[in-house]
Amino acid sequence: MAMPYVSRRLPLAVLFITTVITIANYFLRGSPELSNSAKMLNNWAVVLFAFALAVGVVQLTVLRARWVMNPKESSRRRILSVLFLVEMWVITIIGVIQGSRGAEFSWISRNIYTTLNGAQYGMIGFYITLACYKTMKVRRWDIALFTIVCWIHLVANTPLVSYFIGYGWFNFSQWIYFWPSTAGGKALAMIAALGMVSVGVRGMLGMERGVLGGGGG
Repeated sequence: MAMPYVSRRLPLAVLFITTVITIANYFLRGSPELSNSAKMLNNWAVVLFAFALAVGVVQLTVLRARWVMNPKESSRRRILSVLFLVEMWVITIIGVIQGSRGAEFSWISRNIYTTLNGAQYGMIGFYITLACYKTMKVRRWDIALFTIVCWIHLVANTPLVSYFIGYGWFNFSQWIYFWPSTAGGKALAMIAALGMVSVGVRGMLGMERGVLGGGGG
């Protein structure tokens, strides 16, 4: 008989109390008790997030270790799994010991992670361009406008184009980015904010259980 209260009503009550305290602390400044309560809840959120990361590291270790020890897996997957485990645990141990500002951790982040991240984006850029070319079928005026803007940005960010025709094309692309694109982005951000407020209110009232991982309504 107590299971519905533990699995449904108790999480909703915790969500309601936490949300009310956090919102009240944001709008009602000056109360030490309210500020301390909100700070404590924020610290608990950090602890829960760290625990979730630890669980993820353990699960990834178990999964990759199974692939390494499984003789039926391909040699490529087993080698990549070994490299993944070594990299993950080396960076994790160095980060835990030194912190994010440690010399070795900073060196890894700057010279390995950032470099590989840029190389990855450089490789998939060609596939993204090809996908845009194949999927953008100009059937309506809005799709045509979207396609034209995409190609303007694509051509403007090509160094060879700027070398031959100057930076006028690039400046026009930047104007599109900083004015019409920014205005549209702010409108989308406002719509998304209203949607988040709506989901938050529904979650506080128990009408939306997706925030607790139990599906909608």
